[in-house]
Amino acid sequence: MKFDQEKIRKEIEYEIDNLIIGCEELNLEKAFKVYSKSKDFFMIAGDGYYYDYQTFFNNNKNYFGILSKFELSTIKRDLKILSSDLVIYSWIYRVRATLKSGEQDILDSAGATFLFKKINNTWKVINYQESSAPPIRKKIRE
Repeated sequence: MKFDQEKIRKEIEYEIDNLIIGCEELNLEKAFKVYSKSKDFFMIAGDGYYYDYQTFFNNNKNYFGILSKFELSTIKRDLKILSSDLVIYSWIYRVRATLKSGEQDILDSAGATFLFKKINNTWKVINYQESSAPPIRKKIRE
């Protein structure tokens, strides 16, 4: 089967870029738009726990609620196009999350794998897994 790999690549990168922008704007609704809300979605967190969409969303909502700033920087991106409607996206990134308390959570390197499926002509993440050491929390102001 023939399909336009460059078009798929651009569509996936667009979705990831919007996720990053949503996170950096502390706009969880925007950031989570890429994730499928279906019962088929699941994620495996860095702590080894398995979450459905709603639990994953709520956990992030609680964390974002204590933040004043969130910065992501990409170290490496890669994607593997499996078919015209299935893509694996791998991402290595850094996080600087500034808490309202004046502390900062720092992840110098974290990894994530997204399994995208094209559903009703829209790319959605149906499986997500992340991996990192626990963040280092530092006081940044008195």
